[in-house]
Amino acid sequence: MSGARHMAYVLCIALFLLLPVVVTADGPFRLIETPLYEVIKANRPTDTGVPQPDLDARFRKLLYKYDDLSDEPQEDEIVVDTAASSPWLITKEQAREEVAFLFRVLKFGYAGYQYFGGDETFIGARNAIIADIEGFPESKLDSRRYVGVIRRHLGFIQDGHFFLGGVRTCRDYEYYSNEEYSFVRDDAGFCMATGGKRRYLLNVDGQDPAAYLRLSIDADGNAVYQPGVLSADGVGVALDLFFDDGTSESVQLEKVVSGLLSGPVYERKEIGGIPVIVSRSLERAPQNFPTFDAFVSDAEKLREERVIVLDLRSNVGGSSEFVDKWVYSLTGEHPSYAVLAAPLMTNTAAKLRLNSVRRFGDEAVEALKEMYEGWEQEAAEAGRTSFPGWGGIYSSENVTINNRPLVVVLTDSHVASAGEGFVRALAQLDNVVFIGLNTYGALLTGDVGVCQLPHSKLYLAVGTTLFQEKDFVNRDGLGYFPDFWVDPDHALDRALKFINKYFR
Repeated sequence: MSGARHMAYVLCIALFLLLPVVVTADGPFRLIETPLYEVIKANRPTDTGVPQPDLDARFRKLLYKYDDLSDEPQEDEIVVDTAASSPWLITKEQAREEVAFLFRVLKFGYAGYQYFGGDETFIGARNAIIADIEGFPESKLDSRRYVGVIRRHLGFIQDGHFFLGGVRTCRDYEYYSNEEYSFVRDDAGFCMATGGKRRYLLNVDGQDPAAYLRLSIDADGNAVYQPGVLSADGVGVALDLFFDDGTSESVQLEKVVSGLLSGPVYERKEIGGIPVIVSRSLERAPQNFPTFDAFVSDAEKLREERVIVLDLRSNVGGSSEFVDKWVYSLTGEHPSYAVLAAPLMTNTAAKLRLNSVRRFGDEAVEALKEMYEGWEQEAAEAGRTSFPGWGGIYSSENVTINNRPLVVVLTDSHVASAGEGFVRALAQLDNVVFIGLNTYGALLTGDVGVCQLPHSKLYLAVGTTLFQEKDFVNRDGLGYFPDFWVDPDHALDRALKFINKYFR
């Protein structure tokens, strides 16, 4: 299989011989005391070693330098009319006007504008869209055809928070695997037992097997390796396996579907004596506040547990405020990881954000203002200034938290935005395991603002704050990877069996 042909991401994961773990009955379950620790540790973020001034300088290059803010759209143009419906047809004149408005909003309201090429790239895309519109023989355009043209020319925006007409331009990388092939590793390599015969894997498509074998958990709770890749092609992937006995097999990998789960904002239950904490949303809505209060306060009661399961599957995000409070309540320390951020402070960005949060009431608006004021103060004190139109540059560092209970976190491909921030914060714990699929991949921008285009009434959603982890890798569409790749439909059951097999 050609990696280029299938656009598959090869995930380099440290491989280790996994043996059953015996833990004493009294103390907490500690990963550091098990053979699992080196495997898990290899998946955790590490410091770049680059001096902070150099990181700041590199980050500033990703911020658009506004020489003139006079061409911003008027605030009364940046609106959301929930009662409006999209027409079937719009005229070419309306389309031209709307495209011009769209690109003004992007220039002054989208935090990723410079990241994805700035004026040169976006003006080129605008001109290409106008040329396509002028090329249509009809005087009026079908709305679906029209929005298709726009999306096609904005396909370079690999941003999980960027939506137009309810569809994002970001390409999604989905997991493909085959559970029928499970391997264990010993000193001789990767071994598969079939019909009482042991066969060792020599290579996969002529490459090191480690490039195509993902650590997983089988139906009995055993840690095993299974073939798996990430691909954005949307079709199955075939791998050729070559064994030491001269045989070979072609294995078809199928997409592991991650169904969207419904459920409560917060639920606590117990299965087989193991606390299971369910969090499906972090949405900062007033009706959720009592539930979040319980979510946070209950975490402190978990400190003396030996192991807990935190089910974040289908947590589509909301406010990172509750992430910080939950981790602090569990561990007594605030989570911190290495990231740079800068909010757009233009009038356009402010109105977009207001359109987004006003549905949650005045308290949500004030909370957003307080957050930015805090960033401004911290950035000013640290001398991390930016450019006109931007707030100060926020910076944080990786801080490892020593936590007593082993935290087993379940993820799927719907974990997004602040939900992914939860995953990233938990990765700073020294006693945590992630089981499931890669997350959604909506990390590059945040503090999403919205408006409607004036004629088509299409919704536009853009991030108004730019974020960069200090390795400067764009993970949008990819998300964060689990330690054990498991079908989310089976993740809870297998996590419990895994705990009982290796930690009890």
